[in-house]
Amino acid sequence: MAREPQYRPIYTDGVNSTGHYLWLIVGAFKLFGETTFAVRSISAAMGIATILEMVMLTRLDCMLGAAAEDPAIDPRDFLGPEAYEAAAGVVEDTCLGEVIAALVPVAASPDFYVTDPRTDPVGSLGSRSDRSSCCAS
Repeated sequence: MAREPQYRPIYTDGVNSTGHYLWLIVGAFKLFGETTFAVRSISAAMGIATILEMVMLTRLDCMLGAAAEDPAIDPRDFLGPEAYEAAAGVVEDTCLGEVIAALVPVAASPDFYVTDPRTDPVGSLGSRSDRSSCCAS
């Protein structure tokens, strides 16, 4: 695919790779050369991205869950305005896929959290014994 731009892979039942994955491999080959490291780097990068996404969603879920139980906790005190607007519209009413689609674009923003929920003096959400264990860090 990298050497012959007109080449298009043929998909059969025996091929378990999707087209976008093959194109990512082509990009890795161009970046790192045709090595096993290039192929493995795609899976490693996707694995790291998945872990970071789950950490962000877990922290957000715990913070919003604590706010639902304790009226003294206001999510606007912790989330930046853009992150709060994205979270407010989807977290309570939709499925995980829609939550991810709404929050991933703003997750990389440096002001996603304006105050760390684990260290805030209002409650240190991560250390309160009456909160879910998922909030502990």
